[in-house]
Amino acid sequence: GLKALLRQDPEVTLVGEIRDAQTAAMVFQAAMTGQLVISTMHARSAADALRRLLDMQVPPHHLLSGLNLLLCQRLLRGACAQCRDERRPSSSQADRQHELREGNEPLVRCARCGGSGYAGRVLLAEQLPPLEGELARTLWQSADTRSLARIAQSLGMRTLDTLTTEAARAGRVHANESIRYGLG
Repeated sequence: GLKALLRQDPEVTLVGEIRDAQTAAMVFQAAMTGQLVISTMHARSAADALRRLLDMQVPPHHLLSGLNLLLCQRLLRGACAQCRDERRPSSSQADRQHELREGNEPLVRCARCGGSGYAGRVLLAEQLPPLEGELARTLWQSADTRSLARIAQSLGMRTLDTLTTEAARAGRVHANESIRYGLG
């Protein structure tokens, strides 16, 4: 498995998912030796992923030196470009508390999207700021997810909720997508 692969001393390793403490330990041990390790894990936010790694007993000093980038991403259904301009949400529709109509259907129909109002996907990615300064100090204190998120936001991290609202205001997604994905 993974242990045997890491003995081969690859420069880049792709680990499908970090699900447990043993996998997390191996991933960060490899990262500490200079290997680029790319992996996934299930989390609601970037701060939640960081907290989960701490809960898996990854020491803070391993996170500080072995973690180069942490993204939390969502793929939302994109608004159809053909009919979206006629259905652009008002500021109140795109705000955190969305008012949904029965059935969550777009108001305008078109032949391009088959009447669904959706076409393609839109990627939203929340990027954790570099683990330094106040964020690093908070990490050493084993802070809760909210504290980590609050500090990351104060350092410029844009949350999935904010990104969803911005995408809805720009007409790239429908306002109800944030509710569909538990954002907002």
